[in-house]
This record gives sequence, structure tokens and C-alpha cells, in this order.
Amino acid sequence: MLLDINHARIVHLEWELKLEKILIHGGEAVKVANHNECMLGSWLYTEGLKSYKHFPETMLLEGAHAQFHDLAQKVVNEHARGREQKAAEHFKQVQELSREIIFLLTKIEFRVIQRKKTVDKIKAPFRFVGNLFSKKKSDCEC
Repeated sequence: MLLDINHARIVHLEWELKLEKILIHGGEAVKVANHNECMLGSWLYTEGLKSYKHFPETMLLEGAHAQFHDLAQKVVNEHARGREQKAAEHFKQVQELSREIIFLLTKIEFRVIQRKKTVDKIKAPFRFVGNLFSKKKSDCEC
């Protein structure tokens, strides 16, 4: 399973907006999936941890993502019980975790891109060296 990191970032922002909408406008409570059942969780527990556990951000992502789901459920539960202050407190934590998840996904994406560039340099060292000398200094991707 391949993860579209841009999509994962957007999905977490959408969840934040759903919860905010519930708190501001009321409405039906949403069902919060278990942290290993959503798109990001499915990827994390099938491929992510296997392929990227050597990135410290992946392990941090696992914890932040599980916490996000727990807190999102607390927002829904507290709102349903009419405890708006408590729901708002949990929502503030959800927002912080959402930002952290987006940051960690971006860091993982950056590490994967950097690793790919390194692999490309190793696989085709002469092409890489040739590119160094054939491009203007401002065009070099090194």
C-alpha cells in the first residue's frame, strides 16, 4: 500500500474541520475510526513501520496518530454529553496533534526524497558527476 502523503495531510485537516464544525454549529456526531483502521493507520501498520522504522519521525508519528484518534473521540463524546468546555479543551489538543502529524509526514517525505536522491547518485555515479559539470551551478540539485 502506497501512501499519498499530500492526501494524508489533507485528511487530517479535514478531520480537524469536521470536529470544529461539530463544536461550533452542533450537528450529528461523527464516528471516529480506530487509529489503525483509517488510511494513515492502515499504511503505518502495513508498510510504514516496516519500511521507515529507522526514521525517528515514523515512531513519533505512530504515537501522535494514536493520540489524535483518542482525543478526537473524546471531543465527540464530550460534545455529545453537553460538556462543551471539555470538548473544546480536547479539540485544542487535536489541533496541536494535527499540526505535529502533518509536520512528521512532511519530514518522512523529505527523508524518502533525500534517500532516493542518494540512491540515484550511487546507481549512476558517472551521470551524477557529469551533471555536476554540465549544469550551471544554480541548476545543480546537489
